[in-house]
Amino acid sequence: MGVSARGLGLPCLAGVVGAAGVIVGVGASGALRDEAPAHTVTVGLPIMPTVAETVADLPASAFDPRRIYRERMAGVVTVTASFGADSVSGSGFVVSTKGLLLTNAHVVTSSPDARTAADVKKARRVFVRFADGNSLPATIVGYDLFDDIAVLRVDPRREPLVALVFGPSAPLQVGDPLAVIGSPFGKDQAESLSVGVVSALGREIQAPAVSFSTPNAIQTDAAINHGNSGGPVFDARGRVVGVAAQIESTGGGGEGVGFAIPSEAAQRSLAEIVSSGSVRYAWLGVSTEPVTRELARQFHLAVTSGLLVDGVSSGGPAERAGLSAGRRTAVFQDAGTVHPDGDIIVSVAGRPIRSSTDLSVAVAAWSPGAVVRLDVVRSGQHVGVDVTLGQRPTNL
Repeated sequence: MGVSARGLGLPCLAGVVGAAGVIVGVGASGALRDEAPAHTVTVGLPIMPTVAETVADLPASAFDPRRIYRERMAGVVTVTASFGADSVSGSGFVVSTKGLLLTNAHVVTSSPDARTAADVKKARRVFVRFADGNSLPATIVGYDLFDDIAVLRVDPRREPLVALVFGPSAPLQVGDPLAVIGSPFGKDQAESLSVGVVSALGREIQAPAVSFSTPNAIQTDAAINHGNSGGPVFDARGRVVGVAAQIESTGGGGEGVGFAIPSEAAQRSLAEIVSSGSVRYAWLGVSTEPVTRELARQFHLAVTSGLLVDGVSSGGPAERAGLSAGRRTAVFQDAGTVHPDGDIIVSVAGRPIRSSTDLSVAVAAWSPGAVVRLDVVRSGQHVGVDVTLGQRPTNL
């Protein structure tokens, strides 16, 4: 069972090596609200003497990979998931001194091999190995296929847990330094460090076993290999700003470009999985084409930015609200067939929309059932359209 056989267009990084939860919330700082603040030490339950702690931010003045590795390594784990005869290895990290860890959904489920979300199965057994060599069984609290995040739980009385702290990915800029710690080739080569920079932002990567992409992925040239899946990506202050997820690959090999789920998405998945066991996403139900200056010039559009509606899902929220791709079709450059008289979405709840990522992020900020106002250009005129958002289906 090779990695390429678990095929995504951008393959998962998991390397093949032959419950109900306590309700917690995620605050703006990225730390779990019910956790002890940085520098606070809490003593675990007395099955064995353990100490749990949450790491503090490092100085922002300089990027120090050696210090990041030294002070964060204890919070990074190797995850081994058994699917019967086959086992998959990935990485993960501690997010709560009460025993919660994060990894990728594709590490602990069959999602890379599944055609649809309905076909996805959880691993039969999951083990987590810590930097000190101790290995514990883990339970799968839940998983989110859309943002490729899974939450695990271990008994916090059996290991001195070091919880890593999230930081915001939004302030990242191209060229900012990043450090990645994980197990690129399984438990025998664990706790490996690689460094690089943010090489691009706002990427979209295909989510496993669903019909949607994950927006706002962080692209990096830091070496990310098979087995790094689910491991933490750190900024210069040692905060987790991303979760390693995929590599660009042709012919089954890495090409030196990796992608990470942004920390904001990971924190949302964590909070909702712990509180309810799943993650619900709002859904608009449109396919679109970005409006460029040249597209606007060629077809005499009233605006030079926004998203031209290319299609609407039958019976979906957009269709019910009256959004339309229009009847006219034309060929435009390498975009192929477009609908130049379709509605143009220029904002969602006052938030400007210029790309499909903008739209995905804007809609995801709301809950299913919310009514949001879209600013739409229709026949050259701005009109307000109220849409009742639906719940995103796993497969279209």
